[in-house]
Amino acid sequence: DQFQERKVVSRHVTLQPKEEALLAIQQEIKFKSLSEGKSGQGDLLFSIGLFKGFLSSPEAMRATVRRRLEKVKEAAGSGLASDAGLLEDLLERLDHLIEAEIDSKYDGLKAMLDALKWKGKKRDERIVIFSERIDTLAYLERRLNAEFNLMSGVLKRFDGSLSDAEQQQLVDDFGREDSGIRIL
Repeated sequence: DQFQERKVVSRHVTLQPKEEALLAIQQEIKFKSLSEGKSGQGDLLFSIGLFKGFLSSPEAMRATVRRRLEKVKEAAGSGLASDAGLLEDLLERLDHLIEAEIDSKYDGLKAMLDALKWKGKKRDERIVIFSERIDTLAYLERRLNAEFNLMSGVLKRFDGSLSDAEQQQLVDDFGREDSGIRIL
């Protein structure tokens, strides 16, 4: 009985046209496999990973594209030159989205926080945000800190890089009624 009743809120957002265009391109691209033994076959696993990156954040998708582009360039002369061009095009489109701060999912989160009149003050609701991608956590941390001008310690990032002791301490701190942490 130490835990209070929690309210889980799921929000659906409508993509902006540039996001829809990027997703349409991503869905049509057929990447070649990096595995030599599978020449001629597509790399469905990478396509799924790329889509999952898109679902997480533009930053996560960009990190996925950058890592793949690095691997493709390392495998020079392996018939992956067309993939390099596709990846560079995607990277350019992602860079434009990120520079223009076009991210419907982030905009939806910010709108929800604004509707709660959330400012990161001690009296404000405590919020837990789940993400599968570390790149998305870093992105959210950067944008939320900047846009809400958060004091140090209001937003804490919880991820697998923390030791077990650090994770437990963070959970304990967040659970305290007088905690200054408002977003975990």
